[in-house]
Amino acid sequence: AVVSTQSTGEDLLNRGKVRPIVSCVGSPTEKLAGLVTKILSPLLNFVPSHLSNIHTHLTQLAELTPSQLEGVRFCSGDISALYTNIDISKCVDDVMDFAGEHQEDLNLRDISLTDVHRMLELVLTNSFFTYGGRLYKQLVGLFMGCRPSPIAAIVRVYRFERASVYTDITFISVYGRYIDDAYTVATSEGSAQQFFDAIGLQDPDQRISWEVDYPVSEDTFTPFLGSAVRVHNGVVESKFYRKGTRKDIALHHRSHHPLETKIQTARNFYSTAEQSSSSAELLEQSFEIVDRLLVANGYENPREFVKRRTPRKPTNKTETRVCLKLPYVSETVSCEIRKFIVRKSLPIDLVCTPGIKLRSVLCSSRPEDKPSCSRDVCKICRGLQAEEMEKKKVGEEEKKKKKKK
Repeated sequence: AVVSTQSTGEDLLNRGKVRPIVSCVGSPTEKLAGLVTKILSPLLNFVPSHLSNIHTHLTQLAELTPSQLEGVRFCSGDISALYTNIDISKCVDDVMDFAGEHQEDLNLRDISLTDVHRMLELVLTNSFFTYGGRLYKQLVGLFMGCRPSPIAAIVRVYRFERASVYTDITFISVYGRYIDDAYTVATSEGSAQQFFDAIGLQDPDQRISWEVDYPVSEDTFTPFLGSAVRVHNGVVESKFYRKGTRKDIALHHRSHHPLETKIQTARNFYSTAEQSSSSAELLEQSFEIVDRLLVANGYENPREFVKRRTPRKPTNKTETRVCLKLPYVSETVSCEIRKFIVRKSLPIDLVCTPGIKLRSVLCSSRPEDKPSCSRDVCKICRGLQAEEMEKKKVGEEEKKKKKKK
């Protein structure tokens, strides 16, 4: 269980609430959850408000005309505890109704929608996790670590949007939502609150409530996903943004990862900052945020570091090569092994794996689920299996004797 990132120290002391966020990898329903997710994922293409990535809203805002941006400000809304406040049975029904509307666009893999309905219901209503050595089952809301949960949440809220803001296309000039975070432009804080409340009022359980962030002035940036946006003098301006509650943790320069991985990770940060910035001045501010993040993680001159190039030997496509996986020890050891492979012209591609992570050892969410038989116990297990096979064999022989009689 982890604390919500929106919670401050004072809020945590007053409320004392934590949110269970547990990965379902390795759980009994993991395979079934993956199959249901693959079947239902194309439904997101038919949700007009869905944002496919953290930069889609910037593309949509860039398409607005000056007349649409006149007198408005960029604002965002966040649904409070969306996953917890969703009724699972109604959510499953909404997803399957939506799937029925677009059945021709789904690859059902020779499975009927009735069976998909049963599988989705089974996955969403059977979420377990261990905490403090005890086994718990989530009874209310969607499980955050379950793969179909985001799809179910997106479709459920879209049902409310379709019955409110999408009934009159002139009601909004632009609107987008990424699961529980949405944005629009409005002339005042009251109109922004009214807009988002219109969506929440469609919930029959009245459990959908919005927290609206409206800028106090035209010069104020409003954070949304990985960017901060404002409408200044009829022009949309944006820059890179990181939440203040987020710690400056990234792939450390001294970590046991290949140099290529570190370079690419740093490049991705700068690339994201560049895509989020609308001008040269704001780009420099975005780069400074990335600089501070990387310097805090051991990169002395990050902008020069990302310019480094690692030599790659051209490979012969017709040559059969073998992948050699070795645990990462250090950059020096990896370089020496690669040099030896090149020097001897061996058809080997070296892959250095990080090995067992400290997080997986100390932060396992399901320690009781993993098989951890000792050698003696395994002997007992094998003995039981042999005894069971012997009984089965004797039973089959007796059946044959009875048939002969």
